[in-house]
Amino acid sequence: MMGPVYQNVIVPNDGTADARLATAPASDLAWRCGAKVVVVSMTAATDKHSKAAVKLQAVAKSESTVELWVDLEHPLPEASLQAAAHREDSLFCLATPRSTVGLPGRRRLTVGPVLPELVARGTEPIVVIGPHVSTAQGLPMTSVILVLDGTADSDALLDVAASWATTFGVRLVLTLVPAGGTSISRPEIQQYLDLRAELAESRVGVSVELVGDDGGLDGLLALLAEHDPAAVMMSPGPVEVGLSRLAESIILGAPCVVILARRP
Repeated sequence: MMGPVYQNVIVPNDGTADARLATAPASDLAWRCGAKVVVVSMTAATDKHSKAAVKLQAVAKSESTVELWVDLEHPLPEASLQAAAHREDSLFCLATPRSTVGLPGRRRLTVGPVLPELVARGTEPIVVIGPHVSTAQGLPMTSVILVLDGTADSDALLDVAASWATTFGVRLVLTLVPAGGTSISRPEIQQYLDLRAELAESRVGVSVELVGDDGGLDGLLALLAEHDPAAVMMSPGPVEVGLSRLAESIILGAPCVVILARRP
């Protein structure tokens, strides 16, 4: 452990079993970087005395490494953002629902209501535990795979990814899925990745891997499956767009933890 990179791991908890799946990875992450876990929840209490009792109970149950933050006024996304705003060097850790009911006889996967709000309104990194991620061993992260897209915003994540890999003592892997509408040949992709690997290799062990022949989502998912368990770092998408389709597809389809981060 190279020292703390974050001081607070904010965990939104709506009380469901799915939401509680983030607890073990969040605790593991906090332990690795010397941070505190802050579990954010809401209360159904409506009168003044009941609210005060809930607050006092949360304070009593809080410890030096775990804080229970009960919001009495705001919905969970807003409460989580407020918790991060009042704590320096925070990041979020949350689990997506395992499944939701769709059409009769069918079940579908969704990122849930909290993540899009955090992406749209927050600036902190978000560690997302997708529906295919096993949390039995805490935070599954034997390497950090940085998914670049050829834009300046994704290039800016190289330092962030290298810091994660260095702090947690794992290898950094670079790959590229070109931004929509961009055509890049495989030799150009190889050159692009090799140049960025050179920038990072003085700080951390780094390797380069090309996505399969199609260069798209299916190839990327196959590559990630080969590296499981790993953590995938990528941009959530442009601020004006919110969570990109690629990021959502990786969260819902890959067996890896996904770290959504924007340029510092």
